[in-house]
Amino acid sequence: MTTIKKLVLFIATTVLFTSCKMNKGCAESLNGTLVNLTLDGCSWVIELDNNKKIIPINLDSFDIEKEDDVKVSITYNLLDDVAGICMTGKMAELSCIQKINN
Repeated sequence: MTTIKKLVLFIATTVLFTSCKMNKGCAESLNGTLVNLTLDGCSWVIELDNNKKIIPINLDSFDIEKEDDVKVSITYNLLDDVAGICMTGKMAELSCIQKINN
């Protein structure tokens, strides 16, 4: 097999496994729902399935379409040293967010 064919096979395999992994959501994640609170003076909030809310500071860093009431899988770190004007949840930095396909 030529080097170019091996390279193409490697790239195709990598893309296949990566795309399959993305559909499963974030590893060791929590599920929640995107909620648009921009009319309330806030921004986007994620309401977790345990009814707690987080305010992601870096949601725009991810390639995810922001739609109200969309189910997502997330991993995050709470930020104790950051404050915001929205008093509905804790500030958090997302490390992963994926839309959950129903």
